[in-house]
Amino acid sequence: MIEFRCPCCGEPLQSPDSMVGQKESCPACGQQSVVPAAEKSKTEQLSPQSPTTKQLNYASKLGIRISPNMSRNELSDAISDAERKNPKLARQREHIRESKRIKECGPELIAAEAQWLNFSETVGYMLAVYDRGKNTVVDVLRVEDAFIHGKVKKKLKLTVSAPKRIKDRYIGEYLDWDRTFDLPFEKVRYHEPLHADFHDDGICVYQATVERGLDIAKKL
Repeated sequence: MIEFRCPCCGEPLQSPDSMVGQKESCPACGQQSVVPAAEKSKTEQLSPQSPTTKQLNYASKLGIRISPNMSRNELSDAISDAERKNPKLARQREHIRESKRIKECGPELIAAEAQWLNFSETVGYMLAVYDRGKNTVVDVLRVEDAFIHGKVKKKLKLTVSAPKRIKDRYIGEYLDWDRTFDLPFEKVRYHEPLHADFHDDGICVYQATVERGLDIAKKL
């Protein structure tokens, strides 16, 4: 039997499994509703996942005793506990991970990512000339993040926010930095750092900066 409640009046209802997907009338209010499928039990929903091969190999190197019924989360906790007790293990794993990443991406790309991450946390704003589709765009962008993307060919991408001019009848015109997108760095033709408080400079400074960028774009 499937137990559920009438969506109209909340009356508790029961229907045989054969009625799943069919309509049945509520004896209390007369409203027809579709009999839902039986929900999975909490045990089925929360069935633990088995440890990965990578987890098992690393845990074996750490000398962790692995029981036959140990779940992925339990083994992860055991690994974290072992690394807490011996911080050198965590540093070694981080070093191996970073060495692998450098091998995959190259030291120049890793350094560029670190540089732009630092830029996003310190300066943030830049005047940029970049290609988007068939168009060349000149705008002030706020760099939110930087990351290396690509399974085979690794490339640097910037997560940026572009301004949108908003007119408000009470406070006047202002810039709203809510238009966020990922910008492949190879599409950036020119960039010039501004300063961390550029958002406070107002519309006039923004317009003058973009106009200067348009002059620069003509020479590229």
